[in-house]
This record gives sequence, structure tokens and C-alpha cells, in this order.
Amino acid sequence: MRILALISLCLLSILGALAVSPTLSSGGGGVSSLISKAEFEQMLKHRNDAACEGNGFYTYEAFIAAADAFDGFGTTGDNDTKKREIAAFFAQTSHETTGGFSTAPDGPYAWGYCCVTEQGDPPDYCVADIQQYPCTPVKKYFGRGPFQITYNYNYGPAGIAIGIDLLRLPDLVATDPIISFKTALWFWMTPQYPKPSCHDVITGRWTPSAAHLAAGLVPGYGVITNIINGGIECGRGSNPLQEDRIGFYKRYTLRTVPFPASSLLKNRQAVVQSEIPNPLPKPHRFPNKTPKKNPPQTSKLPTISFTSPSLSDAKTLFNSLINSTPADLKFHNSLLQSYAAVSSLDDATSLLRHMTKTHPAFSPDHSTYQVLLTKSCYSPDPNLTAVRKTLNLMAAEGFPPDKATTDVAVRSLCNAGRLEHAVELVKEFCLKNSPPDSVTYNFLIKHLCRTRTVSSVNGFIKEMRESFAVKPDLVSYTILIDNVCNRKNLREATRLLGLLSEDGFKPDCYVYNIVMKGYCMLSQGSEVLWVYKKMKEEGVEPDMVTYNTLIFGLSKSGRAKEARKFLGVMAEMGLSPDEVTYTSLMNGMCREGNASGALELLEEMEAKGCSPNSCTYNTLLHGLCKAKLLGKAIELYGVMKAGDVKLETGSYGTFLRTLCRNGRVAEAYEVFDYAVESKSLKDVVAYSTLESILKWLKKAKEQGLAV
Repeated sequence: MRILALISLCLLSILGALAVSPTLSSGGGGVSSLISKAEFEQMLKHRNDAACEGNGFYTYEAFIAAADAFDGFGTTGDNDTKKREIAAFFAQTSHETTGGFSTAPDGPYAWGYCCVTEQGDPPDYCVADIQQYPCTPVKKYFGRGPFQITYNYNYGPAGIAIGIDLLRLPDLVATDPIISFKTALWFWMTPQYPKPSCHDVITGRWTPSAAHLAAGLVPGYGVITNIINGGIECGRGSNPLQEDRIGFYKRYTLRTVPFPASSLLKNRQAVVQSEIPNPLPKPHRFPNKTPKKNPPQTSKLPTISFTSPSLSDAKTLFNSLINSTPADLKFHNSLLQSYAAVSSLDDATSLLRHMTKTHPAFSPDHSTYQVLLTKSCYSPDPNLTAVRKTLNLMAAEGFPPDKATTDVAVRSLCNAGRLEHAVELVKEFCLKNSPPDSVTYNFLIKHLCRTRTVSSVNGFIKEMRESFAVKPDLVSYTILIDNVCNRKNLREATRLLGLLSEDGFKPDCYVYNIVMKGYCMLSQGSEVLWVYKKMKEEGVEPDMVTYNTLIFGLSKSGRAKEARKFLGVMAEMGLSPDEVTYTSLMNGMCREGNASGALELLEEMEAKGCSPNSCTYNTLLHGLCKAKLLGKAIELYGVMKAGDVKLETGSYGTFLRTLCRNGRVAEAYEVFDYAVESKSLKDVVAYSTLESILKWLKKAKEQGLAV
């Protein structure tokens, strides 16, 4: 039972990753389980560089919130397909927002999401005769956001899709990161007639028509490039723009999932898609639009990397560059940031003063002083003296605290482990009429949940509400409910659900999934089923995560037969059970001693086109051994070995013990060899497990005990 419990924990962790996804609206879900914050930061490694316009704008939390609002994004197909879609999305949008160049640090493909708006002096991109989406006077519809959407006929439908009047408020795409990501995902998920959607292409849901085939369009990553900018980049052979998109894709897919280059990098020679009759305005770009260029100065200005904290050396270097470099804000910020990384706060401040004094054309802005603010947050300081000193300097220079300043300070203090100081500073900002926005506030709440007691976090939220009129939103409640569910405090989760409703919010699918996961931890199948019924009563449509959690919870609590009925319910809802669904059910069946039934379910799973994973095989192997079906276990092991499926510690130990009990020691040694050769386990673990089993077997025989 202990091993089955471990398998349950493994499955629960998978379900947990899928369920915990704070969101602003109902939608696809599950994206956070495919790309972690750490992976997001590594993929877009230099987006927060001081030289980048997007410094601090594109956040992981904003991406997840936006992604979860679009059904199907990152949740269609098997795991490889899901990861491939995310990689393709970031590859194309990274090209659109790149700040990279051939000799950039970490290479040109580590600089995606550097830009937020179209560079240079763009026109207004208003097509007056598109009466369906009339331009608002004075507003411009130039490129903004991850896909740099342009023209009123893109801002209009994008705004309708996400519930924001972007014809009247186009600047929101460059000032609100969630809205910015949503516009990009809208473009990604929406077919651009007569072209398919990028989503359908990368997930294999698009079948080219005769006209498509005649134009040279076949399924592959290249079609996505054609959808986005085919009028400029396609049908002209290989060119730097195409290669840049491919370069980003290769970098991201190598980090996420292997891909066959031969099938995914096609269509370089495809003719321009506009040759297929198109009665509607061409989305995103006109064919004759000049390609968006990278920031003009990024590739021309030198990259400075300080290794010495010497202030005099830094001043000397800056002096040598004055005549050869323009008063470029990004360059000066980058230089200051590099020096601040190796120097003291006082010396970094002195260098900034020297820069402004010796180069009067250079005019620091908020982002410049935020370099010093970040440094002050990381500087050793028993209180907030250094931070307040920097804030006072900013105010004296005409840059009082704003929401961006609040966000920089809070994130830096939290990341530096100074959580109490972050709380203290937020209250001070509130008193100065600069309260945190919802993204910053929720970031702080999440960090508080990791270190404080539930009552302490609740006290902070109460104080913020009563003293500063800062109220939690749906994301806040989702974070809080997830926190108490992970602590197995379902009573508090129920209380928070009540508060959520009192504040005018309606629990969405993700909130219910989190509560359901909490009951799974307690093996309370009846309560899991109650949450499911509650969702249906409230008109909240269950998603894939819901059914996986429900089936897991029922199976874990000894109700596998009841859980299996929900496979039919899923089919009625148009949902296809995946490897998590089947493995959860098999685990429950094995716990109840029905390993034969679980083996039959494996056949059903494969017949329906769902591939078992390592957890599936190891669950079955363990169950067959416990049911004393050694012959079937050996057959399954053969399948695992042929497919290079690694053994897990629990199933490995159970399999060895069963073989040895049945006098098949030689085969046990062979299993040991495979475990070592396949790197399933560390040598010492594999050997010690085998050794302990053999010692136990010898001792049992000496004492005449039944084995």
C-alpha cells in the first residue's frame, strides 16, 4: 500500500500542476503545467534587460492568465503537441519583439520580448473605409504587444474577442500585460481567412485544401510564418526574417520537446498566400507593408559588461564612450545596470550623477532610477534605509512612486528574501497614493502564502482592504484557496469561497478544480464528487482537469468502478481521456486488486490512440506484481524494455521482490542490469534494493518463512 500511496502522490502532483493556474476568466487551463515560471524566464532570458523597452512588462503571471482565457491553447493533443504549440507561439512572438543581434550576449535568440511597441516613427495604420471597425480620432493602431498587431481591422475584432474596446483604447495593448498577451493569443487562435489559425496548424488540426497545396502550403511551422507575414517573407527563398523565426523555434523546441525538422520547417518556398482569392481585408499586415525592423540602435551600440567595482574605472570608460555613442536611454540604462551589479549602491548612484553631468543630452527616466531601486532592494540593509534613500532621490528628480515603481520594489524585495520589508513598503506606497496594481498585489500575496500562516496572510489582506481600500480579486482568491488546499485546510477553503462570492466574484472552473484537488489529498471521494456536482449546479462547465481530478479522487478513495463511468461522460462532453485519466483509473483498480481489469484498460487506452507514459507502465507493473500475476508482469516489463521506459523506484523494488520470491533470481539480476543501463535509478539505489531483497530472501528461507 505504501508504494501505491507514492504512485497516488505522483499522480496528485500532476493533477495539482494542472489545476493550480490563477486566471482572470474561464478558458483552456493547464498551460502552467507545461511551462514553469523558471522555464519562461530562461526562454525569454533578456526581456527584462535595462536596454529593452519591455523591461518588467511581459510577466509569466500575465501570460498564464491570458492563456487560460483561450480554450485549446496549450491543451490540445498529447503532451508533445501541447509543448510544441507553446514553443511555436513564443518563437513567432519572440521574432516580432526581438532585441537580439548576431553578437548579442547568449546569442540573438535569447532576446525575445524585448520590445512592446513598433520601433521608429510608425504611421497610424487606420483604414478609413473599414466601417465595421471605425478608427477613433487621434488614436493610432501601430504595432503593439507580442504579435505587434496593427491596423484598426485587427484591433477591432481583437477587442471584441477579449471584451475591451481596443479601437478606443489601443494603448492598453502596450500598458496592460494581460491584455497584451490576450491580443497575441487571439491572433494565434483565430483563422485568418482563407488561411487557417496558427493553433490549428501546429496542433495538426488543419488539412490543406487543393488551393493551399497548389500554393505550396503543407502542414508545418512554415505555414504559421505564412499566416503571420507571408506577403513579405514567403515565396522568396530563404531570408534572414525566416531564419530568425526558425532560430527562435529551434531554441525553444530544444528546451521543450524534440521536433522533426524535415516536417516542421517546410514552406520556405511557398508562394504568397494572397494568391488564393481573399474577399476580406488581409489580417495583421498588408502584403506591401515594410517589415518591422529590430530596434535600430540595439545592434549598433556596444555592450558593456563590468567586472570591477572601481568607480574611477567606470567613469573613465563612460568618458571614453561619450563622443562615440548617442544619448540613447537604453544604452545608458544598460551600462548603469551592468555597473550596479558589481558595485555598491552609493557608487552606482555616483556613476549616474557623473553620466548626467558629463553627458547633458542624456535624460534619465523612471526606468533609469529603477535600476538603482532594484540595487537598493538587494543591498544588505537591516531596514529600508537604502530603498527610501533611492525613492527620495527619484522624487527629487521628478519621478515620484508610480505603479511600475511599486512593482519593481516589491518584486525585488521578495526575490531578495525581504518579504516583511516588501509588506512595509507597500503600505508606505499606499499612503503616498501609489497602491500596487492587481498583478503586484497578487505577486506579494503568493509570496506571503509560502512563508506566513493562513491567519497572518488573512490579516494582511484585511488590513489592505480596510486601511487602503486595496481589495483582492479573483486571482487573489484563487491563490489563497490553493494555499489552504495544499495545507489540507478545506474548511478555510470553503470560507474563502463564501468571501469570494460576497465580493461579487463567481468561482470559475480553476477555483473548483483546486478545491477538488484538496479533497483528493484527503482521499475524500464523496466531497470530490460534491464539488463536481456543485460546479454543474452553478453553471460552471468542467474541463479536462476537472474530470482528471474527479477520476483520480474517486479511484483513490476506492470507487474506481464509479470513476470509470466518467469516461463516458467525458466522451459526451467531447473530451478525450489522456494518459493522466487512464493512469489514475488504473491505479485505483490496482489498489482494489483488479490488476487484470487495469491491463484491459491499457488495451482500451491504446486502441483509442492515447499513448501510455512511464507512470502508466510502472503503475501497472506494480499492480500486477501485487496481484501475483507474475507472467503478465514479465510480459509488461518486456514491453517497457523494448520502449526504453524507465523503471521507477517503487515498481522496480516490487518487481524484484516478486521475481525473487518465485525463485527467478537470475531474471531479477537482469532487471537490475536494465535499471542501471537505462539510468532508471542511480547505481547505488538499484544495487542496494537488490541486495536488501536477496538478504531478506535468504533470511526468510533460513527461518523457514513463507515468501
